[in-house]
Amino acid sequence: MNKFLPVSCTVLLLCGCGLFNSNNMRPANEQPYYEDVFYTDTVAPQVYAIVATRATNKMLDQTTTLSAKNPKPRLYIKDMQIIDANLPDGFAYAGKVTRDIIDGSQSFTLVNNFGEADYALEIVVDGATNPGAETPVIIYNLRLVDQNGVVYGQWSESIKQLLNGDRSWW
Repeated sequence: MNKFLPVSCTVLLLCGCGLFNSNNMRPANEQPYYEDVFYTDTVAPQVYAIVATRATNKMLDQTTTLSAKNPKPRLYIKDMQIIDANLPDGFAYAGKVTRDIIDGSQSFTLVNNFGEADYALEIVVDGATNPGAETPVIIYNLRLVDQNGVVYGQWSESIKQLLNGDRSWW
């Protein structure tokens, strides 16, 4: 009798833990991660920010000799050009990300007038088809030109939604 009580309590405890961890005990509004719905017909603005960040960082890495000058070169960021009119909205966020990264890097002095700038940064966003996917390939181009229109450098990044299970972007 002395051993029966501890053994019964252990069995009840183990059974209780098993019931507590089962899917039947999950709240009605909580779904397991593998049942998430992926919306492939839209492109979140954060996707544009990924390519904007990559291209902008490339530009800053490759213009270190230019930005090492004292005083810092003045940079005017032109209005973004959208080549593919069918791209989902969100590219304005990418332009803001590019501006914020350049401003935060303190590599250039940003100006609001092209006439005051030493260089201008052109941003061009384009799209391409992504075979087998419902979302486009997003292409983000940066081009740095001086006051005479001479191209100092060009940088491009692209991103597409993968066809794997989680539909992530790369």
